[in-house]
Amino acid sequence: MATRLVMELCGGTPSENVVVGKVFGDDRVIDFPLTEVKRLAGIDVPLPEMKLILSRLGFMMAGPGPVVKVAAPSWRSDVHGKADIVEEIVRIVGVDKVPMTAVRAWRSAAQADPHRDPAAHPPRQARARRARHGRGG
Repeated sequence: MATRLVMELCGGTPSENVVVGKVFGDDRVIDFPLTEVKRLAGIDVPLPEMKLILSRLGFMMAGPGPVVKVAAPSWRSDVHGKADIVEEIVRIVGVDKVPMTAVRAWRSAAQADPHRDPAAHPPRQARARRARHGRGG
């Protein structure tokens, strides 16, 4: 109908239909361990609540657990793996429910406490620090 209207108003001839992208298939079905929400987000979400959340978002879930099959809806091309499913569940349950945890230290003790070793500061930070504390150049 839209093509006919465009042709009436503008003229021209329509081209053949072109389909791009790949068809929704098995690669969109993700094996999802139910423990993944607890492992990645630190919150317990019961299976019935997970099913309700995902179904309202257009996902399909099958299986009793501990690993279920989750099919992402065709319009959600951004969902590729388990972490994406956890993200969807956490978004609905509430990010405020995710417990705060400390990030593991990956730096040396001197870098973790720059006051212990002033050389641990990058030059620009060291200059700014000295200026704030009135020690000059």
